[in-house]
Amino acid sequence: MVNVNWQQGAQAFVDALASDNPAPGGGAAGAFCAATGCALVMMSLLITLKNPSLSQEETRSLKEIVDSFYNLKETLLLCAQEDAKAYEKVVSARKLPKTSKERAIFLQEALKQAALVPVKCAQNTVEVLKQLSEVENKISKGITSDVNCAKHLLKTALLCCIENIKANQIYIKDDVFNKDLQKDVNFIKKFC
Repeated sequence: MVNVNWQQGAQAFVDALASDNPAPGGGAAGAFCAATGCALVMMSLLITLKNPSLSQEETRSLKEIVDSFYNLKETLLLCAQEDAKAYEKVVSARKLPKTSKERAIFLQEALKQAALVPVKCAQNTVEVLKQLSEVENKISKGITSDVNCAKHLLKTALLCCIENIKANQIYIKDDVFNKDLQKDVNFIKKFC
């Protein structure tokens, strides 16, 4: 049975993206994309678990993996919220008087946080991709298209993460922090 309530949540999120408010924006959309990819993997595993020919060991193993994906999905959804909140702090910091000493400090801290959220999102997305690669051969072949769509969504989410890291990185004045961010970007690129 299909739950029709999902449409309201999806509509609200898409409408929020389509507004003239800068948050939620690309970072939240990327995190939502990652959560959606993770959810598709979960669906594929749950459908696979309906196969009566699975051994008890296979069933137990797949259920553990579903639990792991559930936690990852929830973290990725949280990243969407965190991204919007982080960007709102950047906007607030930019509204402070330009001559204020606090403005520069608050803005740098807000930019760093805004860059770290997509790093966190990417790390969790990479974990989904890694775990998927370990179980992909166990998923029912009849739902291969859903698994492939999940992979496309996850890789797209990683590209969004990179874009959002770079968007903040160019304004961050801390060279050591920026070098660490660049290492993160280089790591993420390996999975795109």
